[in-house]
Amino acid sequence: MDCFDIDAYLKRIGLNSRIHVEEEFKSISYALLHAIVWNHATHIPFENLATIYPDEYRIVSDSNSKIKVSLDPNDIFRKMVLNDRGGFCFEQNLLLARALREFGFTVKPIGARGVNRLAEVDPISGLPVGPFTHLALLVDCQDGNTYLVDNGLGWGGMPRSPLPLVNGSEKTESTGEVFRLVLGTISQSTKLNFDKWGCFRFQTGVNTDHQDIKDGKV
Repeated sequence: MDCFDIDAYLKRIGLNSRIHVEEEFKSISYALLHAIVWNHATHIPFENLATIYPDEYRIVSDSNSKIKVSLDPNDIFRKMVLNDRGGFCFEQNLLLARALREFGFTVKPIGARGVNRLAEVDPISGLPVGPFTHLALLVDCQDGNTYLVDNGLGWGGMPRSPLPLVNGSEKTESTGEVFRLVLGTISQSTKLNFDKWGCFRFQTGVNTDHQDIKDGKV
C-alpha cells in the first residue's frame, strides 16, 4: 500500500498544502520546481547514520525495525517525513522525485560520480573521480528546459537551485557559492556521439539508460 502523502511532505519542507502551492505557483514551472528543491534542501538534512552504524540501529529512531537501509519508497517516506529523519543521496533524491512527479514533472534519475581525492585521476577530465555511486535527477519544466537537481550531497557543493542542463550554465546561491555545468568526456568511451549528463559535468559515455534503483542497493 502506498503511504505517500503530499501534504505531509510539503509540511515537512516548510510549504503549505498542495492546494495552496498549486494556487501560488504555475503548474510544472521553474518557480514551483525551485520552491520544492530549495525547501527540501533546507529542511531535510543529509544523514548517513544507517550506513555508518548498520549494526547499531538503536542509536537512531528506528528502534522498532531492523531494516538498515531501505530504498523502498514507503520506507523512505516514513523515515524522512513521518519520523523527521534525514537521508543519503538515494533516499533524498528518490523522495524528491516522488514529490515532483505528484506535481506533474517528468523526472529521470541518473547515476553520477563524485570527486574523490583518493581516487585515480581520470585522464580525460583531469579529475580524481570514483565510481557511479551517486544519484541525481533530471527534471523537465514547462519552459522547455531540463534541469539538473541534486539534494543528495552532504559534504558541501550541493546546488540548492535547479541547474539548466546547458553547457556552461551557472547559478550563484545566496551563500555566494557558484555552480557551473561543464561539458566533458569520460575516458575509454567507445561511442563519442552520445551525450550524457553527469553531476556537474556533461559526459560522453556508452550507457544510455537512466539509473536503475536496484544499483543503489549494492
